Amino acid sequence: MSNVQKYIGLGLALAIGIGNGVYTFGPSLKEESERRKGEVLGGTLRPQETASQQQQPTATAKDKQEASKA
Repeated sequence: MSNVQKYIGLGLALAIGIGNGVYTFGPSLKEESERRKGEVLGGTLRPQETASQQQQPTATAKDKQEASKA
C-alpha cells in the first residue's frame, strides 16, 4: 500500500467524521446560539429587563380609594 493510498483513507475518514459531527450536533449548537442571542426557534424571548424597566405594581381599588381621601 503506497503512502498516497494511506493519506486518501485518512482524509476520507477525517471528512466523514467531521461531516457526521456537523450533521449530529449542528441543530443543537444552532439552537443554543440563538437562545443566547435571546431568540428561540419558533418564537422570540424578550431580553432581560433591567430594574428600571420592570413594571411597577399597579394600584388596587383600595389604594385608589385611600389616595382619593387624602
